[in-house]
Amino acid sequence: MAFSYVAHRGNANTKTVGTTLAVTVTGTIAAGALVIARAVTDNVGASAGDTTSFSVADSQGNIYTRLAEHTQTGGSAVDGVTIGLFYSVLSTALTGSTDTITLTSANVPARAIAVEQFSTAGLDGVTAATGATGTDTAPSVTNSGLASKTYLMLGETGWEHYTTDFSAGDADYTAYATEVFGTAGGGPVANVAAAGGYRVGTLTGDTFAATLANAADWACVIVGLYEAAGAPSAQSIAPMMMHYAALRRT
Repeated sequence: MAFSYVAHRGNANTKTVGTTLAVTVTGTIAAGALVIARAVTDNVGASAGDTTSFSVADSQGNIYTRLAEHTQTGGSAVDGVTIGLFYSVLSTALTGSTDTITLTSANVPARAIAVEQFSTAGLDGVTAATGATGTDTAPSVTNSGLASKTYLMLGETGWEHYTTDFSAGDADYTAYATEVFGTAGGGPVANVAAAGGYRVGTLTGDTFAATLANAADWACVIVGLYEAAGAPSAQSIAPMMMHYAALRRT
């Protein structure tokens, strides 16, 4: 079974200063599913580039790993945007309308999170994430020099402006069921928004590009996930080893 998109599982946003933001998942997400958390906030640091200001957790204790986090800033806190992607292959199912996925970030006002579900035969690796920043209407980022294999390529762009400033996504990428998410109200720079999509294919690299209607500070990331071909996956080996250990004890 190759990677396939299942559904958008909810989003949330706030403009109240704080460090946590929870989204209640829509629909049950079974154990073994691949969950992608997409996050965007005001920046906290005064330096552009890779950052580690986010973490993600859920109400069932599943482990979420950072795929990418990138910041655009002019040199001051809350003058730009930070974008992030996290993943979990669920050990414990999440129940719709009950369980939550929570973004923990720096103490900033504008924050938003969205959740996507994919199916997978077993996640075996992640490419090095690539990030880019700018202040214009043409966010773009490239991940190149990869080993040729089938990837689930994820692209995400965050910007400091309204959600309605999103004009178009990358034509090679399939938009999520909820492509754009973010905050609203007040002036443009009081808001953050993000848009993303995915692509499954045999690749050695790819570019993810979007178009904004107005120039804005933006941060863009691209990362690829892959399954092993013709070999047990990391996800399938663990249960086998647990079974072997149990046999040794009896």
